[in-house]
Amino acid sequence: MKRKIRCLVSSGVVVLAASQGGLRADSVTLSPVADTFINSALPDSNAGGDTAFDAGTDGGNLGVPGVRRGLLRFDLSSLPPGATVTSVVLQLRVTRVPGIGPVNSTFDLHRLTAAWGEGTKVGNNGAPATAGEATWNSRQHGSAGWTSPGALDDVLPAASASTAVGSSLGATHSWTGAGLASDVQFWLANPAQNYGWLLRSQDEASARTVRGFGSRESGNAPSLQVGYTPPPAVIDDPIVERIPKGDIVIELQTVADGLASPVGMAVPDDNSGRMFVYDQDGRVWVVTAGGRLPTPLLDLNGRLVLLGAYDERGLLGLAVHPNFAQNPYLYTYTSEPYGGPADFQNGLGTTNNHQSVIAEWRISAGNSNVVDVSSRREIMRLDQPQSNHNGGAMHFGPDGYLYITLGDGGQANDVGAGHVPGGNAQELGVIHGKLIRIDVAGSNSANGQYGIPASNPFVGTNGLDEIYAYGLRNPFTFSFDRNTGDLYLTDVGQRKVEEVNRITAGGNYGWNLREGSFWFDPATGNLVTAPVRTPPPDLIDPIAQYDHDDGAAAIGGYVYRGSAIPALAGRFVFGDWGRLPRRAGACFTWTRPTASKN
Repeated sequence: MKRKIRCLVSSGVVVLAASQGGLRADSVTLSPVADTFINSALPDSNAGGDTAFDAGTDGGNLGVPGVRRGLLRFDLSSLPPGATVTSVVLQLRVTRVPGIGPVNSTFDLHRLTAAWGEGTKVGNNGAPATAGEATWNSRQHGSAGWTSPGALDDVLPAASASTAVGSSLGATHSWTGAGLASDVQFWLANPAQNYGWLLRSQDEASARTVRGFGSRESGNAPSLQVGYTPPPAVIDDPIVERIPKGDIVIELQTVADGLASPVGMAVPDDNSGRMFVYDQDGRVWVVTAGGRLPTPLLDLNGRLVLLGAYDERGLLGLAVHPNFAQNPYLYTYTSEPYGGPADFQNGLGTTNNHQSVIAEWRISAGNSNVVDVSSRREIMRLDQPQSNHNGGAMHFGPDGYLYITLGDGGQANDVGAGHVPGGNAQELGVIHGKLIRIDVAGSNSANGQYGIPASNPFVGTNGLDEIYAYGLRNPFTFSFDRNTGDLYLTDVGQRKVEEVNRITAGGNYGWNLREGSFWFDPATGNLVTAPVRTPPPDLIDPIAQYDHDDGAAAIGGYVYRGSAIPALAGRFVFGDWGRLPRRAGACFTWTRPTASKN
């Protein structure tokens, strides 16, 4: 059976425009929406309408020294939702100082965890409270008391910020630091829990430590300056132009059928003309000029985690030894049960979903078209948190080493259970989201079953020695240019952008900071106009990218070095899965050195 497809081989260039701007800093100065003080000497009085709010211990002008604590709250609604708070400075002006023997003190701010009412009473000591007003005994008089009088059981025990306050009338004092920034960030994310701060002296046992600070009812109101990085804008459509269709028509000819879900093939260098085609269901078939042989070269179906209707697990990779004629070995990447019956039921692990296993097999001495199953040698076994994003492609490079792709661990956005903060793909201490390189003939790995090439880029650094490149989401497959040795890798996108990368040793390809060359927000899964966290300086752009108007999943290809189609010579020809039933798969090309989609 033959069918024609149209290959998209336009010589025009379509470039996606991605913002690479840095983090933009903004600030806003806020005034309080509520401030008052509570007084242990008058436990049912309120001072919410006074021109000052007090903190510290007075001199006992009521007969017994009273401990006073200030309460204040700011409205954060002018800060954009999703902003990252970078700095906070609270400024208070001293408007009352004891007239006799004032004692200097350090004053602490504590984040309140309960709501309170400001009230309207005035005077140096306030006045009897009415319903809803804050007092020493009640956060809302007549309806809700503090957990314990004085409110200290309704604040976070650790001070958010502290500063020393002297005796100079009219002096302005500032509270700042990471604790206040953390409080404002928390309130921004949880506005219903914005109860403000409690201000208290560290020297409440000493009389005349009291200070009065200008309230919002005066001309000396507190101010709160908040520095923040606004959330980047969402990019709904990362490309305007569509890829034009090319004018090269090629034919595809069926050479084997009856397969379940063929993933790829490996060709041994033994001059036999055979192709080893591997199927996701676990079987490897020998295909010759006469078709597919009836008996599998290797059947791993019984080892697999594979549920049926749709699954990203299975037999995902196959490679043959680069000197197969003298070393008739092949290597498989399989999805296998995690840990045995105690940790695995119906394809779902309790600790991890499954494990990816790389194993070595030898061709049978008596039959070159079957594998000796007793020859199995397990090289590597890796935990996989989720069922998807497994990568799995394996190829020997021109250097004789085995390269293996590993996805970010699954789920979406490289976040959640089994994913480290900042994403697995960016963490050099985690194997997921990487292209790794090993020596199958070596033994200096931790398990002694493979070697670590001394030229691997992270040998002797804080990164895992096996890592060759990182910042990958779901690298479906890759290939080497037979002429140049360049490594081309396709990485399946999250929601909008598919990409092709030319891999360099130690390169960081951006995920989950970027999808393609666009900034990415892992919290929402959106493309955005600026990075949501400070990016490293060495991110590498894809050489080609396209959005989901033109495809759905970039699944790999080869640089064409044949002679039958001269127009394709030197071009990287790759496929896209398509999204049925709306669109069938497509064929794309990219021409070096144009670093764009073609």
